[in-house]
Amino acid sequence: MADTTPDLSHKFILSVVVRFVNDKGKPEERLLEVREIVDKTGKGMANEILETLSTNNLDLQNLVFQSYDFANYMSGQFNGAQQKISEAIGRKIPYIPSVLNITDATLFISSTLKSLDIINCDSENMNNLIQSAVVFLKKYVVDAEKEFSVRHHRRIAPKNLDINRSNAFEFSFYSFYRKEFKVVLDKLNGLIKDHLEKSINDIKPLYSMFKPAFSKKLLTETLIQDAIQLLPNNIEIDTSTLQCELEVLYDQCQNKSTMSDLAIVSHELKTALPLANLLCHLSCTVPVTVAGNERSFSKLKIVKNYLRTTQEDSRLNNLILISSEKDLVDKISLNEMAQKWYIQFAITVSL
Repeated sequence: MADTTPDLSHKFILSVVVRFVNDKGKPEERLLEVREIVDKTGKGMANEILETLSTNNLDLQNLVFQSYDFANYMSGQFNGAQQKISEAIGRKIPYIPSVLNITDATLFISSTLKSLDIINCDSENMNNLIQSAVVFLKKYVVDAEKEFSVRHHRRIAPKNLDINRSNAFEFSFYSFYRKEFKVVLDKLNGLIKDHLEKSINDIKPLYSMFKPAFSKKLLTETLIQDAIQLLPNNIEIDTSTLQCELEVLYDQCQNKSTMSDLAIVSHELKTALPLANLLCHLSCTVPVTVAGNERSFSKLKIVKNYLRTTQEDSRLNNLILISSEKDLVDKISLNEMAQKWYIQFAITVSL
């Protein structure tokens, strides 16, 4: 997962986050590196991302998914970073728009769409939301209705008698913001539906295979072969063996309702069902959002403030890593760090 942002010194900063399954069978996201980029084209971004992975000793052939925002130089189908990375590695790397594991996430998004549709059709509920905004603004001494009357043209009453008064349009405070709210909801609905459709199409085998409730009837030979195609080329799997392991796994998950529950059972049976566990790991590594990248940008604003705009990129990267991965830093022994620092610089302290 990758994202970009400008910093205080007007440099374009790239943040690269990796998602993987740890030795306990749980997916993790870790910030890998932040670096300045100059070439903002799709090819330039792809080269920077691949170089970051290689510099951190990660095998590019193990890359199975990629996720960015909707910027053209990142998500473009022909010249975007997602396409250039697939060309550089020599196989298609499914691109997941920056949107839990994928099956749970799609169910969540579907329910969100239903909620948005209900809000869009309920004028009374929309008025309540507008009223809530009005009350909230009063805390900051802002009169929303007064501001509305100042910033919108005054409607002068017609001189002639309107014989169709009952069907005349009423341009009021609430009708205006209901209209604006509906525009936002329609746009949001469209983006989420496109996002959901794109995500499902790119990883349809995994989505169909691990969608609750887990049914062995879905485990066709074609579906399993399509799922195997998502794995790196250096992994060879026998279709029949994988199908048998998945059927056994499904038998153990009859009372499970989410993909997360199935992944836990799969990890417990990883010795007996290694291929099924591998496919579960693949499903768990599907990226969902670029929130990890956005968090690193929040740290960037703290670490590189207006008093520290001249610091070197290596120092900036190290400070952001320390700040972003605090749970790992807290496990480091200060005594051990001091000992290594003493040995490295051979400092002699006279007592």
